[in-house]
Amino acid sequence: MDTTYFGRKFGLMVFMDNTTRTVLYYAIVSHETNTVYPLVADVTT
Repeated sequence: MDTTYFGRKFGLMVFMDNTTRTVLYYAIVSHETNTVYPLVADVTT
């Protein structure tokens, strides 16, 4: 998981599979919060 910010109010949060290097989930965010993590768990299972 990594979040890269472009400026102070815009970022891209990406969750990748380390083995296959495929993107599991991504989101455009204004700030990083823990509310995204359960969403990713639902998508990847």
